[in-house]
Amino acid sequence: MKKIFILFIFQLFFASANYAQTKEIDTIRLVQNYVYNQIKNSFTVKGIELLPGLQIMDFLNIALSKGLKKEEYYNLIYEQTGMYELVGTFYGYDNCKIWVIPIGDNKQYLGSVGISFPQMDSFDILKSLYDNLKYSLSKKYYLYESTEIFYDDYVNSSNSNQLKLSALADKNGKFESRFYVSEKEGSAILGDLTLCIRPYKTDQQYFEISLLYHAPDYFIYKYIKSDDDL
Repeated sequence: MKKIFILFIFQLFFASANYAQTKEIDTIRLVQNYVYNQIKNSFTVKGIELLPGLQIMDFLNIALSKGLKKEEYYNLIYEQTGMYELVGTFYGYDNCKIWVIPIGDNKQYLGSVGISFPQMDSFDILKSLYDNLKYSLSKKYYLYESTEIFYDDYVNSSNSNQLKLSALADKNGKFESRFYVSEKEGSAILGDLTLCIRPYKTDQQYFEISLLYHAPDYFIYKYIKSDDDL
């Protein structure tokens, strides 16, 4: 993946007569435009296409106008984590949490979006939603990796919801599928999406379906900044 991305930049730099004087911000915009022109599909939230160069505040304002709401402690969460938390309906499910993570020197671009579905206490219900989402995503994006297993044969063959939830809580199982946001195999630079059944624990043990989307700008900044260390 990184080799493909470096090739993009190599080609773009040599297309410019001012390679030596190219500023980082100009390079980022150049790569954003290049990647934008390669995208055939895009991940959407409330009908908003998450494309390269999408300003974080533009996304938030449009999302709020389309019915998403700010979480009760929206400002405090941003101050403590650097993330914006919205709540609303996604894929027909109410009360989903939508985490929006900015990227860029001034945190001006949309870097990643995490979506958590409401908590569920049945493995069968979790797996049904997971399967439905996987099927819908597979129709639009390229599935490049999927792990769906319990590491114990007895748990695999069991019909017990509780046994399977306990195995997930103990990290003795994994249900995760990853997609390129593309119709065919390609670089994650076009967008990368992970679907999983996720156990987490606060005062109690909970389970949920989550989606994590890394937008093109996440990878653009990641690789351009990593080249600063070479």
